[in-house]
Amino acid sequence: MTAPPPPPPGSPYPPPPPGWGPPPGWGPPPGAPPSGWGPPPGPPGGGAKPPWALIIAAAAVFVVVLGGLSIWWVVKPDESTSGPVATRTSTPSAETTASREPTRRTRTTTAPPPPQTESYDDQLMAQLSGGHDSSNCEPISPPATTALATVDCGPASTPGGPQSTRYSLFDDQAALDAGFDEAVGVNSELLQCPGSGVESPTTWHYTETPDQVAGQIACGTYNDGPDVVWTKNEGLLLADAQGPDLEELHNWWLQYG
Repeated sequence: MTAPPPPPPGSPYPPPPPGWGPPPGWGPPPGAPPSGWGPPPGPPGGGAKPPWALIIAAAAVFVVVLGGLSIWWVVKPDESTSGPVATRTSTPSAETTASREPTRRTRTTTAPPPPQTESYDDQLMAQLSGGHDSSNCEPISPPATTALATVDCGPASTPGGPQSTRYSLFDDQAALDAGFDEAVGVNSELLQCPGSGVESPTTWHYTETPDQVAGQIACGTYNDGPDVVWTKNEGLLLADAQGPDLEELHNWWLQYG
């Protein structure tokens, strides 16, 4: 037997034993490295080649993942010490909560009607608009025609309020409606209430109860001055207010009436 040739200079591996080689039909895959390159010989007696490339790749992925988790753990927020997250809330503006349309307005009071055991004057005084009280209002006797009680008021203490206002209390809805028609009938002209686009007179409602008519309102001119007349069905109340500016007077009604 002829001895195998010595390994090429610089080769770290001994030459394969005689008869060693790849299985029949085996060949390098497309795009294989240049001729002369090949895997190192396996251990004597043959054996499966360990998938070192896959093991190294998996180890590299594991190191990358482990490093990412370490970074996340360091920089992640501490939920146990973080404060509450502020959320933005929206506060309705006066323009949306107190519409300038005469057909709707916000409820200015939730107080129940006064007990019927009180005098009519006391019942009426309890329903006066903002800026009117016993300091600038007083009952008159006798009351207005068909009214149970009538109170006359001077200038309101609230901004944009009327210079003079008359309030009257009625016994039932029919009498209240008749009193409203009489107060509106003496106006020299009827106008649209500012910003409404609705002819006077018309009905109005609270914004919380759009399907429930709360009363009537009319804007116009009386004795050459702006005039606003309105009713409150709930309290059988009629009010007639005069002031120097119709828009201010109407805005006052929206906020305080």
